[in-house]
Amino acid sequence: MRHRELLTAAAALRPPGESAQREFSAVRERVGDELALRLRGREDIARLIGGDNHRLMEHNIHNMLRFMERVFARPDAGLFVSTAAWSLQAQSAQGFRPEYWALHFGLLADILQETLSTRTLFETRPFLTFLSRNLRALGDPANTAGRHRAAG
Repeated sequence: MRHRELLTAAAALRPPGESAQREFSAVRERVGDELALRLRGREDIARLIGGDNHRLMEHNIHNMLRFMERVFARPDAGLFVSTAAWSLQAQSAQGFRPEYWALHFGLLADILQETLSTRTLFETRPFLTFLSRNLRALGDPANTAGRHRAAG
């Protein structure tokens, strides 16, 4: 998928309603902690994150969930795509392997299904599905480099 297609797909995502945003915000920290716990418990995690990057992994998990909270409240397809791409590419440069991301988003989906109401899950899942399905394109600098400024 090329950059323009990523933007078009991201722009088509419908932001969650206020109630879903509040519920996501209320559980965000707990979800991040649980995701980090499950990932840390894996025997292969050091290989997936490039060695001893456990603190970086946990930091990035919480940053990603805070970022999603912001995207839900103030959707901006360009910012969403460019920041997700920048984050994936930066973490790849630190040793995070592509298999990590598939695992990360799979576990996150499980945790959110266990934690969120059905309605909130329905309203927030498309954004995370977008990221999960577009990992390869977002991680490819040829598709995203220099297109938009990432959020800092």
